[in-house]
Amino acid sequence: MQFNSVNENRSIMLTPSAHHATPEKLDAIVHPGSYDPRRGRVLPAYGRNHYPVNFAWLLRFVMAEASRVFPGVKPDLELVLNVAKKTIGGVEREGFHMLAILRYGEPGQDGLVRVIALRTSDNQDFGVLIATMAEVSMCCNGLVWGGGITIVKKNTTHNLPQVEAAVCGALSGYEDSFERLKADRALLESKPIGEIAGAELLGRALYGVEGKGSSVLTPTQANIAREEWRTPGSTLPKVDGQLDPRAAQWQEAWRDRSYWTLYQAVTEGLKKGNIAGRVQRHAAAHGFMMAAAQAA
Repeated sequence: MQFNSVNENRSIMLTPSAHHATPEKLDAIVHPGSYDPRRGRVLPAYGRNHYPVNFAWLLRFVMAEASRVFPGVKPDLELVLNVAKKTIGGVEREGFHMLAILRYGEPGQDGLVRVIALRTSDNQDFGVLIATMAEVSMCCNGLVWGGGITIVKKNTTHNLPQVEAAVCGALSGYEDSFERLKADRALLESKPIGEIAGAELLGRALYGVEGKGSSVLTPTQANIAREEWRTPGSTLPKVDGQLDPRAAQWQEAWRDRSYWTLYQAVTEGLKKGNIAGRVQRHAAAHGFMMAAAQAA
């Protein structure tokens, strides 16, 4: 396994409570209901019989099963932990959210890399999620469709057989899901869209269609998407006070406006936000963009 620091500031824009971590950090986490050697006691659980699935075990299990799908390929891991505090019975309790992005192999001619995403929590905020994704290697923008997401809501050690079955089922269908994403990418790229029409579509992604339905982008995400649609790479952090060198690469790659280049602007915006909903935000945006492109 490789831990790739190159992608640390590219794949996920971190919130103040989130930070990049290593697998060794997961080993050091003591989950609710487990014995904490530092305190010399068992940490209280969040609810009756709530013993969350151990983060370190889950990550290693997914990686072991993924090795059957990608034999001989070492994953590139991006791992993020978010500290989530709750007050229960007047006592503040600390828990964690985890998001792991596992990249496998080199990008193909279409620039897509195979990706598995894993999300979980140890404080009852949400269940275990595994997603079969793709990623644009140039900018680490993710692609995932609704059918590529599997969720196990009951996130406890008592439910381990269901967690294991969900992981194995999702990974067994990985290549079919990846081919679906490749076909979607080709369709998006084949449909041109002008700058004004693209900006209008971003407005629909923010406000919904005629006031109906939920939005795909938050105001902050929409602002990033608008800037990226006008000038790719313009929202990248400055490097020594200068525009990031990658900006020129992005502008060259996406100089021809299409639904695919608009998709890059949208997914760049989606990097901003909490890690808990990151994968589902991308799936919602994917469905929105595909519907728009198919109707064009």
